[in-house]
Formats: sequence, C-alpha cells, structure tokens
Amino acid sequence: MRNLLTSVAFCIWGLTAIAQTDNMGIGTNTPDASAKLEVSSTSKGLLTPRMSSVERLAIVNPANGLLVYDVDSNSFWYYQAGTWTEFITQIPAIPSAVIFSSMSQAGVASTTEAAIGTYVIPANTLTANGQALDIHAFGTQSSDTSVIRLKFGAQVLSFPCTAAGDWDIHVRLYRNDALNMKISGSIVLNGASKASMLVAAQDFSTAIPFQITAQQTQAVLNGVSLEGFEISRIR
Repeated sequence: MRNLLTSVAFCIWGLTAIAQTDNMGIGTNTPDASAKLEVSSTSKGLLTPRMSSVERLAIVNPANGLLVYDVDSNSFWYYQAGTWTEFITQIPAIPSAVIFSSMSQAGVASTTEAAIGTYVIPANTLTANGQALDIHAFGTQSSDTSVIRLKFGAQVLSFPCTAAGDWDIHVRLYRNDALNMKISGSIVLNGASKASMLVAAQDFSTAIPFQITAQQTQAVLNGVSLEGFEISRIR
C-alpha cells in the first residue's frame, strides 16, 4: 500500500510539473524552453520507429511531419502533404561542366606565330540552339606588342596586346543553329579590357579544332606565355 501511494504521488507530481513547464526532459532536469521534449545523452541516441516499406505505407492517416525509419530502404522517411519522402543522406555529386582543362605552360620566343594551346572540341558537343561553351585562358606577356588568337577551325578571334603584364581571356562560343555560331569575348591586360566578336558558319555535327596562338613583334624569349586554359559547357 505504501509503495502504491508513493507511485501515485510521483505520477501526480510529474503531471503537475508537466502542466507547469509545458515541456519534458529525458536525461536532463532543465529541458530547453522552446522544446516540448528534450532528450539529452552523451552515450545513447534517439531511436525512431522502424518498419518495412509495406508497414510504413499502411499507416492510416499519417500526420504531416511523421518520421519513420524504413528497414527495406535503410533510410528515414517523412510524410508531408499526402506523400512519403525519403531523406537524402548523402549530397549527390555535382556534375562538372568542364570538358577540358590544361595547366601546362607554353611560350612564344620569336616573331613567328606559334600555338601555345590546342584542343579538339568533339563533334555534337553543342546539340541545341542557344547552347554555349566558355573558354578561359590566361598567361603573361613580357614583350611590348603581340597578338593572341583563338582559332575555332578556320574562324579566328584576335586580341592585340600593347603592354606587358598578365593577360586573361574569356570567350563564349554560342550555337546559333546547326550550321552557324557566334563567338564573343574579351581580354583583360593590366586592368584594361578589349572586346572582340565574330559570327561565322560552323557545322556542329563535326569536331572543331581549337587553338590558342601568339605572335609577337619582337623576338623575346617567352614574350607571350600561356599558363593554362579551360573549356566549360555553360548551358
């Protein structure tokens, strides 16, 4: 009888405490005021209901926010607006838009035009009108004047350089339609920018030989050098 009275008194005390604080703590006597229930432990976790997919789908009138662990998919699922949704436990890898990248260095030593970077853009890389590629190339120039050219097959985009310093080129190749393209971009040399653009015929069902060349007016060792370039699909 004494034990029964003690148990009843404990229950009454517990209910009174809940009514007064409107929250409960397991493993803590001071649950956070913003939590209806706080579970505190440094050695144990919180185990949600575990069930099969059939059992999960058989839950009658699940409430929005209901959370269970599905032992068939080995993942957590929550219910919202009439649908069970699986929690993604791993962030999927973001597919890279880069189709080519090179950090090899090459330079021009004479006044003869020479290639400092090459690549062949594969056939059908751009399959829909409006799709585009971004070409980013960068390097240095120690000679006074030179011309850096980006060649797409027979089409040439030229960038005259009239000062020494670091240069950075961004060019975009757009597919206007299956047989035509537009190329536009700019070079930044010592903070000064120059733009260039051309519209030309191009069959996108065939490969496009791409080349970066340089030609200087003075025979300076590595007067124009390429430090790297990258080609990316932007859409």
